[in-house]
Amino acid sequence: MAKPFKIFLWIVGSFVALFALCAIVLTLVFNPNDYKDDAAQAAREKTGRELEIKGDIKLTFYPWLGASIEDVQLANAEGFGPEPFMQVAEMKVGVKLMPLFKNRVEVARIRIDGLALNLAKKADGSNNWEGMSEGESHTHTETEERIVKEHVKDREPAEVTIGGIDITNATFSYTDQQSGEAYKIANLSVETGPIKPGDPIEVLIAFLANSAKPQLESDVKISFTAAAGEPGSEVTVIKDIKVDTTSKGPGVPG
Repeated sequence: MAKPFKIFLWIVGSFVALFALCAIVLTLVFNPNDYKDDAAQAAREKTGRELEIKGDIKLTFYPWLGASIEDVQLANAEGFGPEPFMQVAEMKVGVKLMPLFKNRVEVARIRIDGLALNLAKKADGSNNWEGMSEGESHTHTETEERIVKEHVKDREPAEVTIGGIDITNATFSYTDQQSGEAYKIANLSVETGPIKPGDPIEVLIAFLANSAKPQLESDVKISFTAAAGEPGSEVTVIKDIKVDTTSKGPGVPG
């Protein structure tokens, strides 16, 4: 074997060994759960709400730089009861390491389980989603904006791909005390195929919808393909739509 090639293998092997050592050290020394209070503070500044991370934050280093987080709750607006405004049972995301050195971002399948969103409107018209962006905000100075522009203007945009999105066991509810209307979407699942620039995306959606006024329950399954429109256009074309619905309630025939 030629000496330069041996040197190359030694360098690569040393790099891998060094990275593995750093990953082990970070795992032993750096505990992301120590920064839960910082995350809560950031959420408080951005939304004015309390964020509570009851579960663990876990990191992975190879072959994916990834993170998972469990049992996250964002508090409801004052006067709307103890039920969280939003909560997530578990969320996982990861980015493949080696492509980052080639200006490519390869994201693993994004997995979100147990997402619950509770929207409510009181009889006086107030609701629990307004004011979410009234926390502290930072106004960028002209100098900061100039530095950012100079930093990115000569860089090629990274090629970003996502393995897909999986949302399972999601729930969305809306209650309106003014009109007496109440809607709930339960057992929501969303599954997509790989997401790559210029490629069509296969999407599957299933959920159980309930309405109190009028009384109605529907089991819905939807599939379609999302594709980019004409070159230079921001329009997304939806095609091959298939909808399968089974409904029951006092107003449903049969």
